[in-house]
Amino acid sequence: LDHDQADPRLRLLRKNWFQDKKCLDIGCNNGKVTREIARRLEPDHIVGVDIDPELIATANHVLQRAKIQRADENPARFPISFSIKY
Repeated sequence: LDHDQADPRLRLLRKNWFQDKKCLDIGCNNGKVTREIARRLEPDHIVGVDIDPELIATANHVLQRAKIQRADENPARFPISFSIKY
């Protein structure tokens, strides 16, 4: 997959499955799909977990960068719980 290309699995997900709901992504890897679910499908709360601490560290690093870059654009783009729980 191209770095900027959307994950094809996202096309299979319906917004009403996630919107305003609490979600858990088990095996979130580096958090890319989890972040896209948070951004596109608008869950109320989403938590990503993975067994690999290096992948979680990468996910946290990318999330912090994304939050800084998007703070001026739209601070409500990610659920507030995403940064607390992830």
